[in-house]
Amino acid sequence: MRHCYSFFVTLRQKFISTFIIFNVLAILIAPVKTVKDQNLIQKPFYYYALWTRLLQRWNLFAPDPRKDATYYRVEVTFNDFSQYMWRRPYPTNWGFFYRHLCYNWQKYDLAVTHMEYPQFWDDIVNFIAHQDFITKPIKRIRLSKMKSPWPPPKLEGYAFTEVKDLIWQDVTVFVYDFENKKYL
Repeated sequence: MRHCYSFFVTLRQKFISTFIIFNVLAILIAPVKTVKDQNLIQKPFYYYALWTRLLQRWNLFAPDPRKDATYYRVEVTFNDFSQYMWRRPYPTNWGFFYRHLCYNWQKYDLAVTHMEYPQFWDDIVNFIAHQDFITKPIKRIRLSKMKSPWPPPKLEGYAFTEVKDLIWQDVTVFVYDFENKKYL
């Protein structure tokens, strides 16, 4: 009996050690800029780190912060040519502590990093088509990205620029035609 117990203790210790080593490897190997830049060893670690949220790129702080402010906008055109526009909310200038509490969702914002990849477009279209605001048959869905370069910090006053003062450029990510079931 004692031998059996010892075997399971040893097995448990090896499993825990392997799990720790796997997680350390995932943290060290997974951070690659894009999925297409990965080799066969990095790919499983990347997906594991993404799923477990070990992949924290910290784009907000360093080493490569985003150079543009971004808005995503979805325009739904119905068969009767009426339209519905949804824009992803953008935060206002929060206070110091509230801003840092809310950075958790911003530091690894999946929408910003994945909405422009064509492999996710079908999921985006399907998600939009099943929202509560869809009350009529859809003719077309257009996903746009509005971007504006961040200006340099100010020497006086609040260091950041108000979002309303930025100069926005509109870029179409995709247009999906429901009638022909294809991207235009």
